[in-house]
Amino acid sequence: MFLAAGTACAETDAPVVRVASVNTPYQSGLLEALLPAFEKASGYKVEVYGGSDVYEQAEAGKADLVISHYGKAPVEPFVTSGKGLWPRPVFSNQSVLVGPKDDPASIRGLKDPFEAMRRIASSGSKYVSPANPTGRYLSELLLAGAGNPERGDWY
Repeated sequence: MFLAAGTACAETDAPVVRVASVNTPYQSGLLEALLPAFEKASGYKVEVYGGSDVYEQAEAGKADLVISHYGKAPVEPFVTSGKGLWPRPVFSNQSVLVGPKDDPASIRGLKDPFEAMRRIASSGSKYVSPANPTGRYLSELLLAGAGNPERGDWY
């Protein structure tokens, strides 16, 4: 995740920082957990917007800070047009492949996620793709890396 500072500022009596965040940190509860301590220590009130159109929010003057994924397409034009600063990494996330204790696909301990997906597919073990866009995208990457196995009842 990256943090990009915008040039728009809120004009209010109270010191407010408006943050536009992509869904991952917003929906995970991370910001909700971190912000009370920040607000107490800094005296700032933080207003958070969560969605996929974070740079559009900043361009419209609705955000002072943007939290987005690395490589998000709108970053370069946002910065080169003078609307913000180049982003800095502030945190990251990881995804894991979790299975049942009895390990029917024999994937425990594998370091290669594509081999894990091949084994899940070939064994017919159930695979549940996450419902969010990032989870679906990662599932598609796993399937492609595994040679695009035919999706049957297991998927």
